[in-house]
Amino acid sequence: HASNPNLSTLDYGDEKMYSNGSEVTTEFSKLQEDLCHIAHKVYFTLKSAFSTISTEREKLKQMFDHDSVASPSAQIIGLKNALSSAIAQNTDLKERLCRIHAESMLLDSAANANSSPDFVKESSEHQNRSLVHQISNESRLSITDSLTEFFDAQEVLLSASSSENEVSDDDSYASDISDNISEDNLSNDIENERQTLDCVPDGIMECHSRRRTRLPAPCPNTSNISLWNILRNNIGKDLSKVSMPVGLNEPLNTLQKLCEELEYSELLDKAAFIPNPFERMVYVAAFAVSAYASSYYRAGSKPFNPVLGETYECICEDKGFQFFSEQVSHHPAISACHAESDNFIFWQDIRWKNKFWGKSIEIVPIGTTHVILPGFKDHYEWNKVTSCIHNILNGQRWIEHYGEIIIKNLNDDSCHCKLTFVKTKYWNRSVHDIEGNVLDKNGKVVHRLFGKWHENIYCGTPSSPNCIWRAIISKDLGQADVDV
Repeated sequence: HASNPNLSTLDYGDEKMYSNGSEVTTEFSKLQEDLCHIAHKVYFTLKSAFSTISTEREKLKQMFDHDSVASPSAQIIGLKNALSSAIAQNTDLKERLCRIHAESMLLDSAANANSSPDFVKESSEHQNRSLVHQISNESRLSITDSLTEFFDAQEVLLSASSSENEVSDDDSYASDISDNISEDNLSNDIENERQTLDCVPDGIMECHSRRRTRLPAPCPNTSNISLWNILRNNIGKDLSKVSMPVGLNEPLNTLQKLCEELEYSELLDKAAFIPNPFERMVYVAAFAVSAYASSYYRAGSKPFNPVLGETYECICEDKGFQFFSEQVSHHPAISACHAESDNFIFWQDIRWKNKFWGKSIEIVPIGTTHVILPGFKDHYEWNKVTSCIHNILNGQRWIEHYGEIIIKNLNDDSCHCKLTFVKTKYWNRSVHDIEGNVLDKNGKVVHRLFGKWHENIYCGTPSSPNCIWRAIISKDLGQADVDV
């Protein structure tokens, strides 16, 4: 109808019908011919348009293919340039090594030819000066470029040079990689270690190794380290993946720190000979709390991170147990330990999640601690609480623990224990408080526990308390009496 408006005005009633079939009028035949003509015209127009579009599409496709072959991308050009630069640098280094080798051979032959001691001394000094000068000036660029791949090269080569090889501000990230250790320092450390330990004669097995009362070197001064410059870009991140200055570390790694939890293992020795299950639970609870005592004096430092597969062993003759620990995972960092004695079996696996909140660091432990008393076939299991270190950026650092510990006896459901580490509040000046109860299977309180996790634990009521555990403080060290 749009092409031929006369179609809508056609009167089909005027058609004449004859007996030999239907026959249309002359006007209807003309309109039909016009419609066919218009249809053919539209068809050829669309066909021409399609042909034109197809031709243009092929031209564009050929143009894109030609451009991609003629001009490579910027990434390919960059890779080719980097490869060429690396090949040239490798060739240059080979030539330098050949020259150094040739010079050394000439100096050696000259020294052997002349038997004068003065000449030999002068030749060796000249050789050392030439080698140091060549390495420090010509290889400095290559050392900086490959610093992340060859860590030991900078430590050896730069130690003989002067102040011209000092690391600039741009290379400050390498300060936690290279530590210049001389032979004199190493020999001093070995001598100090020999003085702090007793020699064990051959064939004598029953001996007690003496514990050292101080470290070979004093604690470094960390007051000049600005933590804000390090942590301001890591708020809310996992600090186990952030590099920290070594001055903030204590002289222990995580595997050794796990052994500190057995410092008051005599509580388990006492529990192993108590027939009453409720009283045994009291001493096991005191042992679980005593594991946090040493952290009160370590709030300003962190332990070193062990490498994957690293192990630590402690044979404690005076306390009668053997301790073994291993780093069983790197990401995430998971440590596992196991200890045995005649009275108990202790093991745990632990993983820490760290969060930095601006002024404090929150440490959330994940894992369980297990203790077995073979004499009564008791199997105790408990969790750990959350720890928080305050005043990270300024002021006196201090640590607090808060949360709830639930101790269960997996082989005897007659009793369990709930310990609460009270969180410090703004309006409450009391800090480091704990309170808990030993309950029977019906939930009735049998024993009440209270005290401070870094000082003592009492059983009973405030009017008539019975001291179960008291932390040992060394006046000489000013910290808990633990084997550092």
